[in-house]
Amino acid sequence: YNTDREVFPSNLIAGTFNFGAAELFVVDKPEEKVAPKVSFS
Repeated sequence: YNTDREVFPSNLIAGTFNFGAAELFVVDKPEEKVAPKVSFS
């Protein structure tokens, strides 16, 4: 969404209608950033 909002011609529409940037998912705790370990054996 954010990238498309900045590219012509979408930027004209986004600017006209005051579409703001979307806030991306932010993880505060470092342990939540680690991918879970999965074993299929």
